[in-house]
Amino acid sequence: MVMSTCRFCGKWAGFFRDQHDECAAKHSSAKHSTRVKLLTSLDDAIEKNLGLPAWTGHIPPINLIDGEKVVWIFRDVEYLADKRKRSYVGGYGGPSVRVFRGVWMRSGAFRGEPITHVDRLSQGSGSLILTSANIYFYGDTTSLRVPYKKIASFLSFSNGVGIVRDSQSALPVIFVTGDDLAFQVLTRIAKIAGNPQTPAPRAATWDSDEVKSDPDRYAAEINDPELDDSLYANAVAALAGKQQVSLSGLRRALRISYTLTSQLLEMMETEGVVGPPGKDGVRQILRA
Repeated sequence: MVMSTCRFCGKWAGFFRDQHDECAAKHSSAKHSTRVKLLTSLDDAIEKNLGLPAWTGHIPPINLIDGEKVVWIFRDVEYLADKRKRSYVGGYGGPSVRVFRGVWMRSGAFRGEPITHVDRLSQGSGSLILTSANIYFYGDTTSLRVPYKKIASFLSFSNGVGIVRDSQSALPVIFVTGDDLAFQVLTRIAKIAGNPQTPAPRAATWDSDEVKSDPDRYAAEINDPELDDSLYANAVAALAGKQQVSLSGLRRALRISYTLTSQLLEMMETEGVVGPPGKDGVRQILRA
């Protein structure tokens, strides 16, 4: 038989059990009380134009903007991202004709019809950090920052929250927190951050230093074209005569966002057009 300890108090819980009923009840009650207090304070901030509550616990080493403060942190969060993949169906290899010993020639081959599908892939686990201006994800292998003003919509899940960025080609980003509290908190903070009567940190305005350093990047993300075969063909054509390509170079050539350019390069890598990125982010062009 398997004996285990209670995950709340650390004492022996019995065979095939990981918690005491009374410990679980106390934890659930405390969690509910914390949830009510947090949402009430955020509702008061919205209705009475009060300041956002501040997080008092440990904060992961994220690079906060001047004037930005942490409101809430969710631990042990799984970060999921949708990725577009391209495959071909109905292809034909064509007949092979022997030219001489050991040498064959194949003709009449075609790749088939391209099909684009979306896979939801895990990007790792870490902390979801909600501040007065941005959403942060801090993980062992991946980090992310999204300003509230660059979010087009929120997605509610029973075990987490999703966001869709303000771009025509944007795909959902999902954070699995274990319940729907993240959605309730996130939508309230975003509403306060977007309220013109509430003083907003510089990171949440279009006059920030980050935007001034590369204004074309943000303009392109709002006016991105659809990710279709013609855009992919244009991207491949832009590689003609080159031996290497970088994300920023291809983005400038196509005048699209970093997000869409990254998706195009991932598709090209899958199809063998470019190689994987090096330490400097530059990819070798294998064929164009």
